[in-house]
Order: sequence, then C-alpha cells, then structure tokens
Amino acid sequence: MNSNTTHRRPPQRHGRRPPRGHARRAPQHHFSRPAPPQTPALEATPCETAPVAFASLNLDARLLEGIRDLGFSETRPIQTAVIPLALAGHDLIACAETGTGKTAAFVVPMLQWLLQGGVGSRLHSLPTESADSANSVADSANDSRHPKSRVLVLAPTRELAVQIEDEIHGVSYHTTVTSAAVYGGVEMGGQERALRAGVDIILATPGRLIDHMRQQNADLSGIELLVLDEADRMMDMGFWPDVRRIIAAMPSVRQTLLFSATMPDEVVRFALEIVREPKYVQVGQRSAPPRSITHQAVVLSNGQKIEWLVKHLRRPVGPVLIFSRTKIGADRLARQLAAAGVRCIALHADRTMDQRRQAVEGFRGGKYKVLVATDIAARGLDIDGIHTVINYELPDSPDSYVHRVGRTGRADEVGRAVTLVARRRSSRMGSRCLIRSHLPQPFRGRRRLSRSTHRRCRQPCRDSSRAAGVARPKTAPSVAATATCSRLPARPGSIRRRGVPTARSTSSAARRKSAAQRIIDIRAEQARPLRDYSAPTRRDRPQPTDQARPTYPTYQTSLDLRPSSRV
Repeated sequence: MNSNTTHRRPPQRHGRRPPRGHARRAPQHHFSRPAPPQTPALEATPCETAPVAFASLNLDARLLEGIRDLGFSETRPIQTAVIPLALAGHDLIACAETGTGKTAAFVVPMLQWLLQGGVGSRLHSLPTESADSANSVADSANDSRHPKSRVLVLAPTRELAVQIEDEIHGVSYHTTVTSAAVYGGVEMGGQERALRAGVDIILATPGRLIDHMRQQNADLSGIELLVLDEADRMMDMGFWPDVRRIIAAMPSVRQTLLFSATMPDEVVRFALEIVREPKYVQVGQRSAPPRSITHQAVVLSNGQKIEWLVKHLRRPVGPVLIFSRTKIGADRLARQLAAAGVRCIALHADRTMDQRRQAVEGFRGGKYKVLVATDIAARGLDIDGIHTVINYELPDSPDSYVHRVGRTGRADEVGRAVTLVARRRSSRMGSRCLIRSHLPQPFRGRRRLSRSTHRRCRQPCRDSSRAAGVARPKTAPSVAATATCSRLPARPGSIRRRGVPTARSTSSAARRKSAAQRIIDIRAEQARPLRDYSAPTRRDRPQPTDQARPTYPTYQTSLDLRPSSRV
C-alpha cells in the first residue's frame, strides 16, 4: 500500500449495533398525508310534504288527464316538495327513500316545462348574460328546420331507462311530446334516426350515448334540462367520466335535477360541480330503507343456503326477488332452483336485451314466481307486489343493501327482507357495517368465542376472584357452549347457550372424531417395529403344489450389491 494513501475511519455510530444477518432498519420519514377533500354540508330546503291534489298544481289539462288515466289523484311527499321547485327553475338535489315516487317527481315538471315553452319560465332567476344565452339556446332548439332535443335524462341501467320511458308515455299520452330511449344491447339504427330527428326527450344510458356522440348522431347543443336519476349507481358503475364528457357537450346554462335514494359524500361532491345554487330536498331518512320493511338475518353455511331456499320457495306467498353478487352465481342458483321445481329465471348484464325484457315481464306478469338477479335489478326496478327480497350473498355496502331491499315495501306497502349470512363471512368488516346499519338487533350481537377464549375456558378457575377475567360474556354455538360450560364453575352469566345442536354441529363433531381416530391409527402404525429388509422376503400368496417352489435372489447388506448365488 502506498504511503500517500490516507486511511479514513468510518464515522462512529452511536447506539447498539444490530446483530449479523439482520438488515438495518431504514430511517422512518413522517410525511404529512393530504387531508381528504371536505364535503360541503347540504342544508335541507324547508318545503311542504303533505299530499296535495295534482289539480291544485296548475298543470296542463292534458297532463292532468294522463295522470288521471294512470290512477293518481294526489301527490306523494317527494312529489309535493320537488314539483314546485322544479317548475320555478331551480337546480335540485333530491334524496328520498326507495319506492316513494321519485320518477314522477321529475317527469311531471319536465313535461309541464316542455308544454309551457321551456326556458321562458325561469328567465327571472338568471343573470342578464345567462338569460340572453338561454334565449339563444331556446331559439336554436325551437328551429323547425333543424329541431334539437331539449331534455336529457341519464339512467345507469337499461331497465331503469325503459321504466322511465314507460312513465313518460303514460303521463304524456294526450300530448305531442316525443321521446326516445337510447341504451345498449339493441341495434343503433332506430336510435340514430330518433336522435337525428330531434326528439324532445332523450332517455339514455351513458355508455350508449357516448357511442352515438362519437358517430355524431347526437347533438346536445340544445339541451336545456338535465336529469340524473340514481347518480350514486352511475358513480359505482364507473360512468361518471362519461357523464362529465356528456355534460361538457351541453350548454352551460341549463337546469339540472339530481335524484337518488342514497346520497354518499362523493356523490354530493361531484354533484356540486354540475349544479348552480342548488336546492337540497330530503324526504325521509338519508340512505335508509323504508320503515315498512321487516328485516331478518339467517346464519347458515354455504351448503345449507340452497336447502333453505328450496324449502321456503316451493309455495311462496308472493313474488320473490333474490340477489346474487355475480352473474355466474345467478345462473347457477337459477338452475339449482329450477331443478328443485321452483319457477324462476335469471337476470344479469350478460343476458341480451330481449332476454332481460322477457325476464322482467314474465316476473311482473306472474309467469315466474322467483327472479334471481344481480345488482342491475337493485335500481329502478318497480314491480308491484314483490313480497320478499332475499340477499343470497351479502351486498358490498350498506347503500347497496338499501337499494336491494327497496324493491319491496314500495308505496308504503309491507315488505320483507331476508339476508342469508354465511358463518365464515359474518365476522368480516363489510358485514359488520351492514349489520350495524340495517339488520335487526338480535343478529348484531352475535359473536364467536376466539381460540384464546376457548383455551382459557377449558381450564377451571381455582380462584373465584379471578373468574371475572377468564370468560367474558359471549355467544357461542350450542355444542361449544355445552362443552365449555361443563368445565366451568357455576356461573350462569358467563356464557349464554344459543339454540339446540344443529345438523352442522353434529356432523362437525363426527368429523373431529374420525380425524382423532386417524391420528390414533397413524401413531399405532408408527409404534410398530421396523421391518428387516436384509432378510429374505416371502410373498403372502398361496404356494403352488404341482411344481417346484420358486426361488428368489437375495441381496447382501454390504456395499457390494451384486446378486448372490441361487439357493
């Protein structure tokens, strides 16, 4: 080594040196996480919710005749609150329970707005520049040479779009208002002709409308009224980027109405981006099912769910709607129920539009008593007389549960909601949130004994003063509670026995017994003396009598493994 080379000692590290083979822990940097965006609090607008006669709302005589033909005479609470505000030209964010008549709450003022001439009814609430631009939009829309659509209604699913179209046809039967439903699963030719003709009202799903916009079939420059129905579902399905693209192609001066049964903070935050000085209307509880629904939870194993369904669906009291999480699961469940003699049909997104229409119409008409569907039937499906809604699997969120069970108990009718909860899934976080939110109280308190608690409960307490810390009050299955209580001192409040032994607990005990027997057999086999492979082997088979006894080669146990001479 050269004498000019300088030897530098590494800097002295204070503290204890980590042992060999252990990596040094990287320094921890504490970064400040950005705070989530604050959602502005919406203040509910005070408004009347008492039912009033439609004739007292100063509606067009033709609309009143159509409403009378549908059998309606008085408004529902959400309709009483929304119709006057919508006719006054205000932007609205409306939240109401499922089955309370939200569709008619925006269909009636929308048709009245069109029959009155549209934008003229709300010029007084706009600034001067906005009123001028609104007048120009109205003049271009009323041009007889190139008519343009004036109202756009966006819905998340095809079934909801078809249902809104039926509602519009019924109310506007005696008028000249035209409408067209634009959704996927069908040919685009008829939709293209309707869009180019400039129908008054466009009812569309975001995906198919984007396809028509790419082909320049839809001109949204004359839209003056935008309605978003089930906005939270459109966000859950990933349609919100498409909704933003659709809104960007519309005039900035317009009236916007947003309706939903649940109003999460994300929906409120995005809704405030597209409305102008909105009025917030809330009727009933926010993000809650109707009070006329009875909730029930049944804890079963996955193998017992089919047996429970077949037992309760052979003679149903009324139409039953069963929800499954996946499309494959819906098909499988429908096949199993059909094989058991239950008249049912499946409904999910992989079915063609004709198949979906036949399923809904067959279920509505009574051809099928049971409809097995995914969450596409949880929004907007309005079928009178659904007696029971069964959640075959837990929904993803409490909001999905609200929309699912909202298919029953509509218009203040009595409904029933049953949730089948698997034992292994009953302790997950998602089901806990669901249970605490909506399911009945007896199911909320169900807890299981952990392994450590079982271990402590098997050992009897020698000191009575420590008994309070050994076994906490919990609810255990019947067999486990019986076996545990037999080993504990007399303390009635320690563990509560629940129910009687079920077939599952009995079969589980039989499996544990057989597993223990196998362990005993294995240990007995291991305890036998080892076989001496150096001795000549003899096969367990009868020896021949007519011929000489066969001989077999033997092998030496030394390293020389060459065969020895025959005996």
